[in-house]
Amino acid sequence: MKVLMIILLFLSAELFADESITGTYSYSVDKNLHSVLRIKKLSDSKIQFDIDCQGGAPAFNSGYAKSIIALKDDRALYRRQRIEGETCEIEMLFSQGKVQVNQLSGHGVYCGFGMRVTCDGEFLLRSKDLPVFEN
Repeated sequence: MKVLMIILLFLSAELFADESITGTYSYSVDKNLHSVLRIKKLSDSKIQFDIDCQGGAPAFNSGYAKSIIALKDDRALYRRQRIEGETCEIEMLFSQGKVQVNQLSGHGVYCGFGMRVTCDGEFLLRSKDLPVFEN
């Protein structure tokens, strides 16, 4: 019985040691307006994500991006060229319970977003449940 308890304690410690970044994060843009980031860790070096960014008043434009991208040293970088000569780059920096999102280049239309929409902000973990991704 003692051996079984020790094994169970060891296994539970291993499970809690792997802090997965999988979950749903949000960033408050305005009083009742939130940008949402969904992350699924596929491996130690790859994530699936989608991000729904809101622009707020007065136009309330929005933007959406999704992909499977590389993850290295708690950093992921989404790159996509939508218009010749302009690249959209969105960086995600992961830390305990949050993701700092920085839109490095390609603001607005270059990322396929509405006018004056960026995804910059500190997204806080809201749910560790496996997110559902849109097709």
